[in-house]
Amino acid sequence: MAVELNDKFGKNGMVSAFIGLIRNNALFIDNWVMSCRVFKRGLEKAIFCYLIEKCKNSGIDEIYGTYSKTAKNAYIENLFSDLGFEQTEKDENIVKYKYTIKDSIEQNVIKITGE
Repeated sequence: MAVELNDKFGKNGMVSAFIGLIRNNALFIDNWVMSCRVFKRGLEKAIFCYLIEKCKNSGIDEIYGTYSKTAKNAYIENLFSDLGFEQTEKDENIVKYKYTIKDSIEQNVIKITGE
């Protein structure tokens, strides 16, 4: 999935990309990147809400993610827990998370358009 953002200030262009792998009834987040200039403006939650709906429509029950600590990504250290994931494993530099899909997450700030 590739994400472009347009807001009242203008067109931001492509600001996020998401790659996931589906195995059985689970989605494994392989890579999720987002421009720091748009992070913490609600877009990450809008992307996740959209992803949940896509998963539900595809029969996917769980989403797995891994945070690997680096010098440049401390800003998003709590992203998975902020989105409602539960921590399943943790060591010094890696934290693994699981999200069990139940219902949609409410988000009404950002309108998703296009496919």
